[in-house]
Amino acid sequence: MKTGFKTVISKIIVKFGLLSLVHVIFIIIIFGILTYIQSQQTLLGNTINIAGKNRYLTLNLLFEISEYMGNSPPPTSIDNNSNSQIRNAEQLLETNIMTLKNGGMISGVNLKPLPNDFLDSWNKVNSHWTDFKRLLNKELYDKRVPQSTDTNIEINQPAATNLDDSLKQELVPRAYKLVNSSDVLVTQIGQKVKNNWDNLIILQIIFGALIVVLILFILFMVRRLLNPITLLTRATSEIKKGNFDVSVDYKSGDELSELTESFNSMVSTIRNDVKKQSEMTYELTQLNQQLKENDRAKNEFISMISHELRTPLVPIRGYIEMLLKPEKTGILNEKQRKAVETIYRNEKKLESLVENILDIYKIDMGILILNKKEISISSLLNNVINDLKSAIEEKCASVVTEINTVAIKSVTCDEKRIEQVLSNLIKNSLDFVPNKAGNIILRVETLREQRNERDSIEYPGKNQLVFSVEDNGTGIPVDKMNKLFHKFYQIDLAITRKYGGTGLGLAICWDIIEAHGGKIWIDKEYRDGAAFRFTIPF
Repeated sequence: MKTGFKTVISKIIVKFGLLSLVHVIFIIIIFGILTYIQSQQTLLGNTINIAGKNRYLTLNLLFEISEYMGNSPPPTSIDNNSNSQIRNAEQLLETNIMTLKNGGMISGVNLKPLPNDFLDSWNKVNSHWTDFKRLLNKELYDKRVPQSTDTNIEINQPAATNLDDSLKQELVPRAYKLVNSSDVLVTQIGQKVKNNWDNLIILQIIFGALIVVLILFILFMVRRLLNPITLLTRATSEIKKGNFDVSVDYKSGDELSELTESFNSMVSTIRNDVKKQSEMTYELTQLNQQLKENDRAKNEFISMISHELRTPLVPIRGYIEMLLKPEKTGILNEKQRKAVETIYRNEKKLESLVENILDIYKIDMGILILNKKEISISSLLNNVINDLKSAIEEKCASVVTEINTVAIKSVTCDEKRIEQVLSNLIKNSLDFVPNKAGNIILRVETLREQRNERDSIEYPGKNQLVFSVEDNGTGIPVDKMNKLFHKFYQIDLAITRKYGGTGLGLAICWDIIEAHGGKIWIDKEYRDGAAFRFTIPF
């Protein structure tokens, strides 16, 4: 789906790119056409300037001729100075006329050849110029004798005057014909320029309309391309709101159509999954409700059974203690005493089992309440040993206490719960140490001393007391150490059948120490038996 979406997006980008490319190419073509037309208009404008210059050059030639003829007395020959001026004016006019047709550099303008449309008018200009030039050569240059240096030759002044008047009458009309034909050429070129400008305006309007049409077409194509994306966006917004009863109706056979079909398929799958999830949620809700009811029934049962179990234990314990007091019931024989002690011992186990069940129930319910108070460390240890005195004597074990806290004499904790933890650990040691050779060490030390001497486990804080229960028993396999604090876990069922137990003691110890903000663990580096340690903040 992700790869297909990327492919669709790539194809859409290609389409947008093609539309943009067509637009750019069209604008470039229009710009080129308009630039070419404007350049042609510029060239025609230069041609008009050069053609219009014929009038000035013709009149300039007439002026030079008139200057020559207006000398007094009228000259009968052309001197070198007059000849040069007339010849220059003549040459300028002829060059202007020929450049007008053939093109070239003139007056700082690079003129292009005259278009074919104007050759007829140029031919008339050239014809008038040829006629004017022929008459000029015939009457002015040929009939004028070279100027004599003999001052004795007489000048026929009336004859020269008649000749000049006759020449003027012939030259002036031909000059005006040349000027008029040049003006006609200028007018024709100007009309062409005007027509071109009109056509250029029309062309600009057409091109502008085409650009508008092209933009509208591109907008139409963009809308056509973006329409399914808009529909998909709206559908996605509805899905975001939680409405899965949506679909996108778009069929065109292109990539976006494939995308919409995939989207509709995805929405259908999600809708079915949501429906199944809702059904499963309803079922889970029902099951959860049932579990809550079962849990409530279990709690009621545990509360009831613990009460029912504890109720008969009270009188049993009272009568046993009374039987063990000779002053009240008399002295028992050996067999009777052993029987009563066995009953008393099993009553203790049953009472401990009931207490463990109640503790697990409180821990699971989160209602384990600690009654913390400051208590002497030595008193805490002595109380535990005194409570287990009979079990210790029965096992013929040795229990040694070591308090290595010189500056710290007391600790703030729940006395009953910490005694329960120590009692459970010592009972476990008594079950596994050898008879008449068991050694148990009950040690208390500060965190720094214990860390330097034992292991490098991470503790929850610096101000901690470390309680240790070490024995010389059979030890615990390394592969089973991590499971010791799990509920109902037993290392060996044979040992359980021999010594009893439910597998709740260490789990309860874990929760009690955690509730105090400490940590409990088994020392994996200890090799002489088993060593349990826990910390309590001070």
